[in-house]
Amino acid sequence: MAWPALAAAPLRQQRRWLAALGLLTWVKGSMRSRMEFATIVSFVTAPVLAGLHFWVMNRADVPPAFRPNRWETVLAGCGGLFLVVFTGIYLRSRGSS
Repeated sequence: MAWPALAAAPLRQQRRWLAALGLLTWVKGSMRSRMEFATIVSFVTAPVLAGLHFWVMNRADVPPAFRPNRWETVLAGCGGLFLVVFTGIYLRSRGSS
């Protein structure tokens, strides 16, 4: 008995789901390493993406009505500093374990 949603899906979509399921089954032994990789990438890219967002929103081509005001800029700076410090702490703890 097939799942109703899968049975109603087009053949191309069924193949994609089966390929994804097969891939997960094939590499299930390395789930921990995939989780560690995803966590490290998330921690490292968060400050970079926050910095890019800050830079874009403060550009001259963004209308002044949509730019952050002073307290939002200070808050964004504090958040960016937090992300950088927390990323450093996380990477340092990863290196010591």
